[in-house]
Amino acid sequence: RWYLKAEESVDKNRYDVVLLDQGMPYYDPEDNQYNPYHQRFRNVKFCNSALGYSLIPRIRGSNPATFIIGTSAADPDELRLFPEPDAKIWKGQLEPLIENLEYVIKERFTLS
Repeated sequence: RWYLKAEESVDKNRYDVVLLDQGMPYYDPEDNQYNPYHQRFRNVKFCNSALGYSLIPRIRGSNPATFIIGTSAADPDELRLFPEPDAKIWKGQLEPLIENLEYVIKERFTLS
């Protein structure tokens, strides 16, 4: 749900599939401990644009076989400096993704 939690989860777990939001918040919005940091850096483009995609190398380090689906509403040019997920779903396409996710996962992970 937010970067700090995702970072912790990636370090502790191995995932087969990750649905990764490109624009996740850095901290839990309910936790006031991080508000001063965020306020000070809120205009830094990295904090507001592709923070989630910066986790891709960390995810790959934990499990190189993880299938990463990135969600995004950003301009593709904004994402060019970040690692590529295995598949991208634009925010407007999430409903069809949810409808077909079971099929995609079964196809990807069906044992021969």
